[in-house]
Amino acid sequence: LDLLGADEAPQVRRFKFEADQKRALVSRLLQRAAISRVLGIPWADIIIKRTKGQKPFLATPHSVPWAPNFNYNVSHEGSYVALATENLCIAGMDVAAPSEIR
Repeated sequence: LDLLGADEAPQVRRFKFEADQKRALVSRLLQRAAISRVLGIPWADIIIKRTKGQKPFLATPHSVPWAPNFNYNVSHEGSYVALATENLCIAGMDVAAPSEIR
């Protein structure tokens, strides 16, 4: 949790069940790792906010010319957490875990 932004750790802790906390933590760590790796933004400088619909987005300004509309989407269910990124178009995805592991 120390790797997250100050406002993110309480969001992870608010989940009642440990499994939900783990998925939320992995989701947030994946977002930061992807942003840092793709755009070269230092981990500590990454600001993630949420839309009215609660979709996370990068709020940190960047000037990477080949990623003018960098965006991503993250989804999780069961034991699965997935993240997709896109430099130009809107990214979207939805994970559906097999019913036997939900």
